[in-house]
Amino acid sequence: AATALALCFPRLSWGWLAIGILAALSRALIGVHWLTDCLAGMMLGAVIAAFLYQRMIAAGHRLTTAPEAVLRVAVGIGSASLTLGGSWFRHR
Repeated sequence: AATALALCFPRLSWGWLAIGILAALSRALIGVHWLTDCLAGMMLGAVIAAFLYQRMIAAGHRLTTAPEAVLRVAVGIGSASLTLGGSWFRHR
């Protein structure tokens, strides 16, 4: 999540990455995970976020924080879930 936020908001990237690193390393510090687990999770998350970011840019998506874009995405997600839900109920 920290890598994805850093890619979407480049001016705040150091802050997002610092929060992500602190969160991951705190898991090792309190003994919930091994340090290697945390480092592997950070690397895997960063690779997946970077891959998806490149694919979205290549597909022509623009990353923006404009309020009308957020509303468009929210409405799109709502109508897609209604469509999927409606088709699921019809076929069952």
